Amino acid sequence: YVPFDEVVESLNHIGRMLSPKLRETALGGLAVTKTGQKIKKRLGFKDTLNGNADLY
Repeated sequence: YVPFDEVVESLNHIGRMLSPKLRETALGGLAVTKTGQKIKKRLGFKDTLNGNADLY
């Protein structure tokens, strides 16, 4: 098996190479879907799309 700390280190390294829109930053993926935006609003988070709902 691969030790947990090596897995975390590897994931961290890969994550830093990814575009911010591909990381878990609420700038891409499920966060930018209509449902994702509704959930964020319901939870009280600010709109990260700034009116650009067509990003996804």
